[in-house]
Amino acid sequence: MAPGTFRGRMSRHVRLGLVAGVLICAALVAALGPTLTASAADPTPVPTQVPGARLEKLLQRERNVLAYEQLRLSLANSVVKALEDFIADQKSQGKNTSALDEGVAAFRAAIASAQSLHDTAKTALDGKAGFNADGTVADFSQARETVKTAGKAERDFQRTMRPARASLWQALKNYRMANKGQRSI
Repeated sequence: MAPGTFRGRMSRHVRLGLVAGVLICAALVAALGPTLTASAADPTPVPTQVPGARLEKLLQRERNVLAYEQLRLSLANSVVKALEDFIADQKSQGKNTSALDEGVAAFRAAIASAQSLHDTAKTALDGKAGFNADGTVADFSQARETVKTAGKAERDFQRTMRPARASLWQALKNYRMANKGQRSI
C-alpha cells in the first residue's frame, strides 16, 4: 500500500503508541522497582477474618435450621393426624378415599425419612466435634466436617419433604375435585 494512505498512517500511529507505552512502563518499573521489591520482601499483615469465624457462624446457622426442621416435623405430624381423622370421617360417609390413603401413607414415609435425616444433623451438631463448648472453633478440620455433615443432612431433609408435601397436596386437590359439590375439606 502507498505510504500516504490511511492504513499506512494508522499502522505507523499504532507502532508509535506501542513504543510509547513500552517506554512508559519501563520508566515506571525503574522508578518503582525498589518499592515493589521491598513490599514483596516485607509483607505487612492484612487484617482478615479469623479462620474459624465462618465456621462458627455456620454452626449457629445449622442450629437454627435444625430448630426449624423440628418445627416442620411437628407440623407435618399434626397434618397427618388431621388427615387421618378426615379420612375416617369420609369413609364413614361411604366415600372412596383410596387416593388420599396413598397420599398420606407416602407423606408418613417421607416424614420418617426426614426424621432420620434430622436426627443425623442433630447428632452431628450436638457432638460439636471441632468446636469448644461455647461454639468457638477448636479444631478446624473437625469443625468443618461437623458443619458439612449437618448441612448435607439438612439439605437432604428439604429434598425429602418438598416433593412429599407437594404430592400430598395434589392428592387432596384431586380428592376435592372428585367430590366437588359434596362437603369436604
